[in-house]
Amino acid sequence: MEHKLEWISEEEGRIAFYEKEEPVLTAEIFITGEDAAEFKIQDVVFDDKMTKNNNLQKEIISKMTECLPKCFRLLWEEGFDEVVLVEQQGTKMAEILDSTAVVQKIYREYMMKCYFKPQNSTDCGSDFLKLTKTEDGYVCENKEKNFFCRLLSYEAERQEEQCYYLYEVEVKKKSRNKGIATKCLTQLFSFLSQETTLTVYLQVGSYNEPAVHLYKKLGFEISEELGYYILPEE
Repeated sequence: MEHKLEWISEEEGRIAFYEKEEPVLTAEIFITGEDAAEFKIQDVVFDDKMTKNNNLQKEIISKMTECLPKCFRLLWEEGFDEVVLVEQQGTKMAEILDSTAVVQKIYREYMMKCYFKPQNSTDCGSDFLKLTKTEDGYVCENKEKNFFCRLLSYEAERQEEQCYYLYEVEVKKKSRNKGIATKCLTQLFSFLSQETTLTVYLQVGSYNEPAVHLYKKLGFEISEELGYYILPEE
């Protein structure tokens, strides 16, 4: 079986495995750090005989048993020491991954989003929030410097809407459980949605119950669940 790694850009690419010049498995690759990457299976291809087989799931597991270690090895050879497979929960592929010993699930994360309508309010939190514009968004902290977060801006589908990805939300340990994150984020979103509709996305571990509770209190809803898998140690 021949395999190759095709880079679409410096940030992402695609792995393709071929058997007799026919694709068997394709996956998208996303660089998440200097030596870290994650990939998501796009497709596992079968011929007509296989698709009529009642044991198709066994065939998929067999193909993945053969291909996935090679996917990881190929990325390791490219310099990525930390490689994780991610799959949306509730899909057939996720069920197959959960049912095979090829990979082991390490954790589950929620993708969450929230819409904020224009506030038309002068209460924008400028008395205690400091926003610093960056090339791709904002860095935010309060004047006491016990709260910090980042916002990544990206193109919205509608012209009258602005979209951000919220990440690196931090509250200093001594200041936690005092409502600081709730107050700061509420004021931040009020400020950003003064004139246009604001859509904010974030990703949080399902195990992080305090953070999930906070975001739900602010109006965020779970849009999808992601399962993360790694190869079992040899």
